[in-house]
Amino acid sequence: MKLNPYIIDLIQDALNSIPNGTKKAFSLPEVDQRELLSHLKYLHLKYPSIFSEPDFYFNGYVNVVITKPIDR
Repeated sequence: MKLNPYIIDLIQDALNSIPNGTKKAFSLPEVDQRELLSHLKYLHLKYPSIFSEPDFYFNGYVNVVITKPIDR
């Protein structure tokens, strides 16, 4: 799978904005939602303890819960 660097940067920024040992739900409406969904599904498979399984919500955006481990 070829990952879009722009989307990966946005996901990394979201992860960096979370305090260690906490979790937060995110959506990134500024990017193509189908592409975002495929990226987040890949990251969920690779890092299931950090990225929940992404899903579309009623607002039409992809939402995912990101958990930042304490040891990061």
